[in-house]
Amino acid sequence: FPVGFVLAERILYTPSIGFTALLAIGWLKLRDYFFQSKIIQFLLNISTILMLVTYALSTYERNFDWHNDLTLFKSGLKVNPNNAKLYNNIGHYYERRGEWSEAIKYFRQAADKDADDIGSELNVARSLIRLNRLKEAENLLWAIKPRVRTSILKNRMVPHYLNIWINLAHVISLNKTRLDEAEN
Repeated sequence: FPVGFVLAERILYTPSIGFTALLAIGWLKLRDYFFQSKIIQFLLNISTILMLVTYALSTYERNFDWHNDLTLFKSGLKVNPNNAKLYNNIGHYYERRGEWSEAIKYFRQAADKDADDIGSELNVARSLIRLNRLKEAENLLWAIKPRVRTSILKNRMVPHYLNIWINLAHVISLNKTRLDEAEN
Protein backbone atom coordinates (compact mmCIF):
# COMPACT_ATOMS: atom_id res chain seq x y z
CA PHE A 1 0.00 0.00 0.00
CA PRO A 2 1.26 3.50 -0.73
CA VAL A 3 2.79 5.52 2.07
CA GLY A 4 3.46 9.23 2.32
CA PHE A 5 6.75 11.02 1.90
CA VAL A 6 7.37 11.37 5.64
CA LEU A 7 6.43 7.77 6.45
CA ALA A 8 8.85 6.23 4.01
CA GLU A 9 9.03 2.56 3.17
CA ARG A 10 12.22 2.11 5.16
CA ILE A 11 10.25 2.83 8.34
CA LEU A 12 7.84 -0.01 7.53
CA TYR A 13 10.38 -2.86 7.45
CA THR A 14 9.97 -3.85 11.10
CA PRO A 15 6.16 -3.61 11.10
CA SER A 16 6.15 -5.73 7.94
CA ILE A 17 7.84 -8.53 9.88
CA GLY A 18 5.08 -8.32 12.48
CA PHE A 19 2.40 -8.33 9.79
CA THR A 20 3.95 -11.41 8.18
CA ALA A 21 4.15 -13.18 11.55
CA LEU A 22 0.51 -12.29 12.21
CA LEU A 23 -0.51 -13.79 8.87
CA ALA A 24 1.46 -16.97 9.60
CA ILE A 25 -0.09 -17.35 13.05
CA GLY A 26 -3.56 -16.71 11.61
CA TRP A 27 -2.97 -19.33 8.93
CA LEU A 28 -1.86 -21.88 11.55
CA LYS A 29 -4.89 -21.13 13.75
CA LEU A 30 -7.29 -21.50 10.82
CA ARG A 31 -5.60 -24.72 9.72
CA ASP A 32 -5.88 -26.17 13.22
CA TYR A 33 -9.50 -25.01 13.54
CA PHE A 34 -10.50 -26.65 10.25
CA PHE A 35 -8.22 -29.69 10.61
CA GLN A 36 -11.04 -32.15 9.75
CA SER A 37 -12.28 -30.40 6.59
CA LYS A 38 -9.95 -31.20 3.70
CA ILE A 39 -11.85 -28.85 1.36
CA ILE A 40 -11.43 -25.84 3.66
CA GLN A 41 -7.77 -26.69 4.23
CA PHE A 42 -7.28 -26.92 0.45
CA LEU A 43 -8.99 -23.53 -0.05
CA LEU A 44 -6.91 -22.07 2.79
CA ASN A 45 -3.71 -23.34 1.17
CA ILE A 46 -4.72 -22.03 -2.27
CA SER A 47 -5.64 -18.59 -0.87
CA THR A 48 -2.34 -18.46 1.03
CA ILE A 49 -0.38 -19.36 -2.09
CA LEU A 50 -2.26 -16.73 -4.12
CA MET A 51 -1.57 -14.11 -1.45
CA LEU A 52 2.14 -15.00 -1.34
CA VAL A 53 2.41 -14.87 -5.14
CA THR A 54 0.61 -11.49 -5.18
CA TYR A 55 2.98 -10.04 -2.56
CA ALA A 56 6.02 -11.51 -4.32
CA LEU A 57 4.97 -9.98 -7.66
CA SER A 58 4.27 -6.62 -6.00
CA THR A 59 7.73 -6.68 -4.42
CA TYR A 60 9.34 -7.65 -7.73
CA GLU A 61 7.54 -4.80 -9.51
CA ARG A 62 8.45 -2.29 -6.79
CA ASN A 63 12.13 -3.18 -7.12
CA PHE A 64 12.14 -1.54 -10.57
CA ASP A 65 11.21 1.76 -8.92
CA TRP A 66 14.51 1.61 -7.02
CA HIS A 67 16.59 1.37 -10.21
CA ASN A 68 17.86 4.94 -9.76
CA ASP A 69 16.83 8.23 -8.15
CA LEU A 70 14.74 9.29 -11.12
CA THR A 71 12.62 6.13 -11.22
CA LEU A 72 12.16 6.26 -7.46
CA PHE A 73 11.03 9.89 -7.38
CA LYS A 74 8.77 9.46 -10.41
CA SER A 75 7.14 6.45 -8.78
CA GLY A 76 6.51 8.66 -5.76
CA LEU A 77 4.72 11.15 -8.01
CA LYS A 78 2.28 8.43 -9.06
CA VAL A 79 1.28 8.04 -5.42
CA ASN A 80 1.55 11.67 -4.34
CA PRO A 81 1.41 14.01 -7.35
CA ASN A 82 1.11 17.15 -5.19
CA ASN A 83 4.36 16.67 -3.29
CA ALA A 84 6.67 19.58 -4.11
CA LYS A 85 9.69 17.81 -2.59
CA LEU A 86 9.44 15.04 -5.17
CA TYR A 87 9.42 17.57 -8.02
CA ASN A 88 12.43 19.30 -6.44
CA ASN A 89 14.25 15.97 -6.13
CA ILE A 90 13.63 15.20 -9.81
CA GLY A 91 14.84 18.70 -10.68
CA HIS A 92 18.03 18.11 -8.68
CA TYR A 93 18.51 14.80 -10.49
CA TYR A 94 18.45 16.58 -13.86
CA GLU A 95 20.56 19.41 -12.45
CA ARG A 96 23.32 16.94 -11.47
CA ARG A 97 23.26 15.61 -15.04
CA GLY A 98 23.53 19.13 -16.49
CA GLU A 99 20.07 18.92 -18.06
CA TRP A 100 19.11 22.44 -17.01
CA SER A 101 15.94 22.87 -19.08
CA GLU A 102 14.48 19.65 -17.72
CA ALA A 103 15.52 20.66 -14.19
CA ILE A 104 13.77 24.02 -14.58
CA LYS A 105 10.58 22.26 -15.65
CA TYR A 106 10.47 20.23 -12.43
CA PHE A 107 11.61 23.09 -10.18
CA ARG A 108 8.76 25.22 -11.57
CA GLN A 109 6.29 22.43 -10.92
CA ALA A 110 7.58 22.25 -7.33
CA ALA A 111 7.06 25.99 -6.95
CA ASP A 112 3.53 25.63 -8.34
CA LYS A 113 2.72 22.85 -5.86
CA ASP A 114 4.02 24.81 -2.84
CA ALA A 115 3.82 28.57 -3.31
CA ASP A 116 5.61 29.16 0.01
CA ASP A 117 8.66 27.16 -1.05
CA ILE A 118 11.13 29.86 -1.99
CA GLY A 119 13.84 27.22 -2.42
CA SER A 120 12.13 25.87 -5.54
CA GLU A 121 12.20 29.30 -7.15
CA LEU A 122 15.84 29.75 -6.16
CA ASN A 123 16.52 26.44 -7.90
CA VAL A 124 14.81 27.78 -11.03
CA ALA A 125 16.91 30.96 -10.88
CA ARG A 126 20.14 29.02 -10.39
CA SER A 127 19.32 26.81 -13.38
CA LEU A 128 18.45 29.85 -15.50
CA ILE A 129 21.87 31.29 -14.65
CA ARG A 130 23.50 28.05 -15.85
CA LEU A 131 21.61 28.43 -19.14
CA ASN A 132 22.87 32.02 -19.36
CA ARG A 133 19.30 33.34 -19.22
CA LEU A 134 20.49 36.05 -16.87
CA LYS A 135 17.73 38.62 -17.30
CA GLU A 136 15.07 36.00 -16.63
CA ALA A 137 16.97 34.79 -13.55
CA GLU A 138 17.40 38.33 -12.25
CA ASN A 139 13.71 39.14 -12.73
CA LEU A 140 12.75 35.98 -10.86
CA LEU A 141 15.12 36.78 -7.98
CA TRP A 142 13.74 40.32 -7.67
CA ALA A 143 10.21 38.85 -7.67
CA ILE A 144 11.09 36.44 -4.85
CA LYS A 145 12.78 39.04 -2.65
CA PRO A 146 9.65 40.88 -1.38
CA ARG A 147 8.03 37.60 -0.35
CA VAL A 148 10.64 37.11 2.37
CA ARG A 149 10.01 39.71 5.03
CA THR A 150 12.99 40.24 7.32
CA SER A 151 10.77 41.00 10.31
CA ILE A 152 9.34 37.47 10.38
CA LEU A 153 12.34 35.47 9.28
CA LYS A 154 12.20 31.90 10.47
CA ASN A 155 15.21 29.62 10.76
CA ARG A 156 14.47 27.86 7.50
CA MET A 157 13.99 31.14 5.62
CA VAL A 158 17.27 32.80 6.60
CA PRO A 159 19.38 30.76 4.15
CA HIS A 160 16.87 31.44 1.37
CA TYR A 161 16.96 35.16 2.04
CA LEU A 162 20.74 35.13 1.93
CA ASN A 163 20.70 33.00 -1.23
CA ILE A 164 18.48 35.54 -2.96
CA TRP A 165 21.09 38.26 -2.39
CA ILE A 166 23.99 35.98 -3.31
CA ASN A 167 22.30 34.90 -6.54
CA LEU A 168 21.32 38.47 -7.41
CA ALA A 169 24.89 39.64 -6.88
CA HIS A 170 26.15 36.76 -8.99
CA VAL A 171 23.74 37.50 -11.86
CA ILE A 172 24.55 41.20 -11.81
CA SER A 173 28.31 40.55 -11.59
CA LEU A 174 28.17 38.46 -14.77
CA ASN A 175 27.42 41.71 -16.60
CA LYS A 176 30.75 43.56 -16.42
CA THR A 177 29.05 46.95 -16.81
CA ARG A 178 27.10 46.39 -13.57
CA LEU A 179 29.95 45.41 -11.21
CA ASP A 180 29.41 48.45 -8.98
CA GLU A 181 25.76 47.50 -8.58
CA ALA A 182 26.71 43.92 -7.63
CA GLU A 183 29.01 45.17 -4.87
CA ASN A 184 26.15 47.13 -3.32
